[in-house]
Amino acid sequence: MTIDTTPEPKHLVLIGGGHGHLAVLEAMRQHPFPARVTLVTPDPMLTYSGLLPAYLAGHVRLEQCQIAVADYAKAAGATVMLDTLISLDAERQCCQLASGKIVHYDLLSLDTGSVTAMLSGIASAETKVLSVRPLNGLLTAKCPNKVVVVGAGAGGIELAFAYAHRGAEVSLVSGTTLLPGHHRRVARTTAYWLKKRGIKIRSGRAQLCPIGVSLDSGHELAANLVIVATGASAPEWIAESDLRRSKNGFIAINDTLQSQSHPSVFAIGDVSAPEHLAITRAGVHAVMAGPVLAKNLRHALNHHCQARWQLLPYRPKPVSLFLLATGPEHAILSWGPLVLSGRWLWWLKRWIDTRFVERYRLADL
Repeated sequence: MTIDTTPEPKHLVLIGGGHGHLAVLEAMRQHPFPARVTLVTPDPMLTYSGLLPAYLAGHVRLEQCQIAVADYAKAAGATVMLDTLISLDAERQCCQLASGKIVHYDLLSLDTGSVTAMLSGIASAETKVLSVRPLNGLLTAKCPNKVVVVGAGAGGIELAFAYAHRGAEVSLVSGTTLLPGHHRRVARTTAYWLKKRGIKIRSGRAQLCPIGVSLDSGHELAANLVIVATGASAPEWIAESDLRRSKNGFIAINDTLQSQSHPSVFAIGDVSAPEHLAITRAGVHAVMAGPVLAKNLRHALNHHCQARWQLLPYRPKPVSLFLLATGPEHAILSWGPLVLSGRWLWWLKRWIDTRFVERYRLADL
């Protein structure tokens, strides 16, 4: 009798079908990982956030801004579970899913994104309230007459421009400033185009009220649709896990994208907080860090080693290219203090975003 002494393959579990994990799946397709790989994602389709405003403005069809992430993962050799992470035990190396299933791992990578804290107060039944995280609700919402966008980061501003282009009366509620984290020249240029498109800029703390949104100044804004696009918040399951957290509750990671407390856990994108790095939360960082994550996961599986010094660091560029669509075939570009605007930049943004989506089309495999 022959005894099979071949060791069981390692189990790599990818939680979330975000931008970073797309790079991991692409690397798997090119050269299979020496492991059993499982992707856990709640939705078989990934809507690329860079093209969402173009879809809402009527410039592209929904299928043009979606990636069949589940099919792509299967084509790369991964097993797919359409499910949602609800808790993580990093000591026992297992995840509990919403379906009740328990998934054990040898190596775990988290790319679940963040959540948006909803506003206090109560709106009437006539007012629809949606969050940008997750963004699925925005895909099916009808274009209303009056829209209030709460949050003046890049995401909220692009949504305001998109709905204004569709003919809605739009108000944008900001905190202390437009586009926090960006150069003041970008904020000034953006404010000019918001006013030019007829979008009203309001400042103050917002809460829901029967007619839409009320501000701490006492002013009330009527709305058929309220979009909450305030800053990112950490998912609740992180606080209940034994992972080390940042002061804002996100997964604290080092420059190799590993958890500071559990080296068998990697994290990328908005769910994570890099140590000693003050970077704006934006999809570009997940896209840029994705190839580094893929190489580090492969190395850890190949060499059965998660030592930080043997892995690649992710070094974000000090300045990132920023493109913001302002409506009808017009966009703003910034590179640090450099600010440009024009029609050709809208086409540049459209080309970059479309190229990213088409990169993961199964027809191109």
